[in-house]
Amino acid sequence: MGHGTADLNTTDPLLNSVSSSSTNLVVNFGGGVERSITDAIRVHGDLRYFFGGDLVSDYWRFGIGVSFNVGHPR
Repeated sequence: MGHGTADLNTTDPLLNSVSSSSTNLVVNFGGGVERSITDAIRVHGDLRYFFGGDLVSDYWRFGIGVSFNVGHPR
């Protein structure tokens, strides 16, 4: 779910009747890759696009990270 708001500073009665907030379902699609460096360390990256409606902004998100396997079984 995503929520967005906008400040409407106007004296126009038509614009004052417009809702200044919106909560909508936000959908995302994308993909990523993960690569093992060792048995206990992995790196990963992904790129996603999020889109919603009205006041919920559409945006791209890029993420990278490192995962450590703590308590690695022998």
